[in-house]
Amino acid sequence: MVGLLLLTSYVSHAQTVTRSGSGFVLNGGSYQFIGTNMRELAYQSNSAITTYLTDAHNAGNKVIRIYISRNDTDKFGAASKLGNLLNLASQVSTDLRFIVVFTDFYQSSNHYVPGDQNYFISGLLKNASWYDYAYQYNYLPYVQHVVQQYSTDSRIFAWELGNEIASENTNKAYMLNFAYNVGSWIQSNSSQMVTTGFINTSHATWNGSFNSTTAYEVYVSYNGQSSPFDFATLHYYDEDFGNGAHDNELNYLRYNVGKPFIIEEVGFTGGLKDQNATDCYGMPIFRGKYWSYGGVTLQDGKSNRGPAMQSAIDKFFSFGADGALSWSYAPYTYAVPYGDACRGVDRENHNDTDFYAIKNYLSGKAAGLPNGGSGSLTNVATSASLWSQTSQYSSTYSGWKAFDGLTNTKWTTDGSYPTSSSIVLNLGRSYNIKKFTMKHASTGGEWTSMNTERYSLRFWNGSAWQDAVYNYYNSGQQGTTSHNVNINAQYVQFLVHDPNFVGDNYVRLPEFEVYAPSGSREEIITTTAPPRELTGTSLVGAYPNPVDQGKVTFTMLAAEDGKAVLNLTDMQGRTVRSFSTQVTKGVNDVSMDISDLETGMYIYHIEGEDKSQSKKLIVR
Repeated sequence: MVGLLLLTSYVSHAQTVTRSGSGFVLNGGSYQFIGTNMRELAYQSNSAITTYLTDAHNAGNKVIRIYISRNDTDKFGAASKLGNLLNLASQVSTDLRFIVVFTDFYQSSNHYVPGDQNYFISGLLKNASWYDYAYQYNYLPYVQHVVQQYSTDSRIFAWELGNEIASENTNKAYMLNFAYNVGSWIQSNSSQMVTTGFINTSHATWNGSFNSTTAYEVYVSYNGQSSPFDFATLHYYDEDFGNGAHDNELNYLRYNVGKPFIIEEVGFTGGLKDQNATDCYGMPIFRGKYWSYGGVTLQDGKSNRGPAMQSAIDKFFSFGADGALSWSYAPYTYAVPYGDACRGVDRENHNDTDFYAIKNYLSGKAAGLPNGGSGSLTNVATSASLWSQTSQYSSTYSGWKAFDGLTNTKWTTDGSYPTSSSIVLNLGRSYNIKKFTMKHASTGGEWTSMNTERYSLRFWNGSAWQDAVYNYYNSGQQGTTSHNVNINAQYVQFLVHDPNFVGDNYVRLPEFEVYAPSGSREEIITTTAPPRELTGTSLVGAYPNPVDQGKVTFTMLAAEDGKAVLNLTDMQGRTVRSFSTQVTKGVNDVSMDISDLETGMYIYHIEGEDKSQSKKLIVR
């Protein structure tokens, strides 16, 4: 009866975090997080749970990873424990979410389903028969019962098959069939995400070596079935930095899977209260060889681990991770049971200087990550102007066609700069951009092989171009690709590295969409514009704009003396004015009488020796 009461005491919470392409989304905006592991938390007293969660939340942790099974607790008791934890968490903050782990590879933690104790070999859940069929006896009913109780609860970030599970049989079919069967059931019976809990995908083959085919089968497709897993997991500790299996998989996930990945466990040995210790339960403290990862080396056991943690997590996010969880967070001198004395972020075994160095860094890092959107998003590119383009096939295929709101028009290049073609949009002022959507050639009716193969999305930070999405590989030849971001920018760039899968040099892009929360604009206006690197004549603008019927003055910037042609076209592409003029190096003003034009939107562009620039003019 207690369990039923807990299940019905649901507190109103924010929307469920979901996956969109290669990122997480909350309320229409990009979501990234700092989190931590508190595996025993659901089995603590209410006061301890509240105390730990309050401190964890104040330190910036938004996602907490917990283990819900225990060898002395049946499925009804586990569901009750989870309900109690969720309700206590809601009293602390509605921002807290949980990754719920269903079993542990290591028997010593006692976090496994009752009845499964006979399938551990030397204390490890590696028995191939369990992954082949025996998981259905105890584990699967346990999973199904717990998921069914909370299948729509937005406080659940994700369900996880198990912590670091692996079958000793090198035939990966055992693990893949098990993972797909359980993962697909959860996916079909809940609104939350599901993941594996792997250290890395070499666990599917028990050989410790990275294999791109296995990684593809785990997270993309296996035997013709799409993977049920919404994001990938990696675990990194001392010896893993510089480890080929880990680093190779990190790079593979970054460029080839098209799903988010998180560093689900990260930690270092060191910072112990015993400053004279040379090891921690047999784990050497001196690991400079590995700790040089990211340019920071932990010198000895007396040093705090703050710089090493900062270097590692900064590097993970720069590589495209959407979340990172520290290992074993315990903010008081009495640690959460089953914590990690060597690698945990706790004050039980580590000195206060060490603890607060890590805590303060994680808190600061969390504050700078996107925390979802405010609701509906608007494509602000439709009111932008074209700042620059590397080339166009003709005026019919100008860069402004890529943000006119139509997929039956497109920007097409002339074949030059095949590995560095770009267009830059001027949004008019700085927006808090939450998402980019690229509509490639097939959305306009062309072959999928003409879709852009590889590209980056960049923004001007006031002094330099900065990557928002780096070297994205459109491996599935998708017609539409979306990327969740959280940046403030006025100038954004679509930079092509490989124009298509056909092998020619032409970029074909019907739409470049830039999304920001409806009605919102950042108050910071970009004061320094990016360079245009023009070799001919370019447009600076027109004034007044909008213009009442009468005269309008166009301002041009010429790289050298010469001739320029100013064309004004309507939205159907018909030329309504054409004016040829001599220009001198520098700024030139040209006035035009438009008193006979109908109200509406027009496009003006200058055809010079080398380039054409296009902008919009509103006549009212």
